[in-house]
Amino acid sequence: MSRSADSVAGVATANPVIAAIVVLSAGLIVRFAINLHFYRTLVRGLPGPPHHPLWGHLPVIVDLLKTLPLRTHPQCYARFIQEKYGLGDFFYLDAWPFSYVLLMIVDPDITYQITVKSSLPKHKAVKDFMKLLVDSHVNLVSSDGIEWSTWRRSFNPGFSVSHLMTHIPGIVEDSLVFCDILHEHARKGDVFRLEEAATRLTIDIIARVILDTRLNSQTSDNELANAIQSQVQWIPQGSPSAPWDAYNPWALVVLWWNTRKMTNYLSKVLDQRDTTGANRSKRKHVIDFVLETSLGGKRPNTSTTTAKGIDSTFKKHVISQVKTLLFAGHDTVSGTICYALHLLSKDAEWLAKVRKEHDQVFGPDLDNAPQLIKSNGHLLQKLEYTLAVIKEVLRLYPPASSVRAGEKNFFIRDPKTGTCWPTEHCMLLPVDVGLHRHPSHFPDPHAFRPDRFLSKESHPAYVPFSKGPRTCIGQELAVIEVKIILVLVLRRFDIRAAYEDLALLKGDGSCWPNDTGGIQEVWGEEAYQVMQGSAKPREGMPARVSLRTR
Repeated sequence: MSRSADSVAGVATANPVIAAIVVLSAGLIVRFAINLHFYRTLVRGLPGPPHHPLWGHLPVIVDLLKTLPLRTHPQCYARFIQEKYGLGDFFYLDAWPFSYVLLMIVDPDITYQITVKSSLPKHKAVKDFMKLLVDSHVNLVSSDGIEWSTWRRSFNPGFSVSHLMTHIPGIVEDSLVFCDILHEHARKGDVFRLEEAATRLTIDIIARVILDTRLNSQTSDNELANAIQSQVQWIPQGSPSAPWDAYNPWALVVLWWNTRKMTNYLSKVLDQRDTTGANRSKRKHVIDFVLETSLGGKRPNTSTTTAKGIDSTFKKHVISQVKTLLFAGHDTVSGTICYALHLLSKDAEWLAKVRKEHDQVFGPDLDNAPQLIKSNGHLLQKLEYTLAVIKEVLRLYPPASSVRAGEKNFFIRDPKTGTCWPTEHCMLLPVDVGLHRHPSHFPDPHAFRPDRFLSKESHPAYVPFSKGPRTCIGQELAVIEVKIILVLVLRRFDIRAAYEDLALLKGDGSCWPNDTGGIQEVWGEEAYQVMQGSAKPREGMPARVSLRTR
């Protein structure tokens, strides 16, 4: 024993670098062991699947991954785990060190407790993700407290329904470009990725509404649109199937470069937009409300203003907020468009109902619809069947779930038993998919049944845009966009998913892997959601389109 100790001491004395490595390694091992014991003990005795004293719930997750496609979005996991182990409507999941301890929630009452009644702060994981995405902690997604509420008040007027109605003509113009692109695909009879075309459309729309800027990314390359798409593709997804993504050094370089390009582009846009109205179109845009209120109505400090008259710190924060809205604003709508067209293509009855409704509201002449929508946007409010379809699509395929941070003195209350359960050290996940596909909340939960939303009946478990003060600021804009796009597309084209032709898209230069091996269905659907920034249709939804014969 003494010889061994003397030997180690001798090596350490002769080589201090080795000594430092040994000490550091020992410290890391001890720290890992302490954390391991802490998290395994934290979950012991709490509701959840079988828990291993060493591995925690990692075996549960590994077993689950064997039954699903590799890239399945993790927001689907809660429902499968709950069903397999017969769990209640909330349970703990210990996947440390690959994840925080999760409190999975598929109960509307508990969801209300943490998002409305108390509105807990966003979790550190959300803040870290948004910092990578927009290069700032000051954003409407992950900020909290006074900082968040101040910025939210600045943006609220720009997203009011009355104001959004003034932007309908521009949304129609961009949607008509999308129709031209679909017409060209129909002429060529080729296979294309519908999600990518829809993404370019929605980026153009959100940039027009927020910035009064025409990107024209559907028909030509645009530096801002390219950077937005690249950022979404390279952001570490945190998926259990690929935990190593977070440690890709090249990804950090690409994210930095994209951020630099987006910041420079948006900085120029703000510099060109003064407060006198000289560089604006006649209608106000979201950015105008923010620049005019300037955080509570105060004008910028002249001592710290840029050459163009905008406070430098304020401008930096505005840019990060605009990036946030550009990302969130295009992602939700592009996926919803794809899934709406896909599900309607498989349901002839509902497709006929929606097309008939469009004929009744806008007349049978397809060429009249764009002008009618532009001149009288309130006609969109008559589309009851179309709205029911949109709501059902968002029920089946919500774009994201809210993520909250547990607190030391905050306990959730089981509405069935009255028992209180801890949240400290937990990531709280009211899982949209788990809520929306729960048979107790929505009978026949995996079926496409828009009639669920034709009645005035309330659906407490329906939370595609969250609830409470942190509800999505852009939800009204999203619904307006999807209505307009469906009106202009559905009566002109027949569109269907073409996963059988996925091999034809191999080498198309997209970010999608063209993966056809192994299991490729979730709940019987081949267009299952994968994580790509938010939840997107697998492989960008390969599709074929043809002109509709009336």
